[in-house]
Amino acid sequence: MLNDFLEPVLLSLEISSVAGLIVIILGTIIAWLMVNKSFKGKIFVETIILLPLVLSPTVIGLNIVMG
Repeated sequence: MLNDFLEPVLLSLEISSVAGLIVIILGTIIAWLMVNKSFKGKIFVETIILLPLVLSPTVIGLNIVMG
């Protein structure tokens, strides 16, 4: 009974830990590049990075209004 509860919890912790580590590493590298380097398409990359922050509340708000 306890194993039926612990197995999915441990799997969730393992997956979230790996995902968190990947995000920390990639996020740090991308942040460093965005601050220190100048390259063509930098505004496009910044827009793609910020899109989830802007899109989520907009989509939820639209669904509330339309629903």
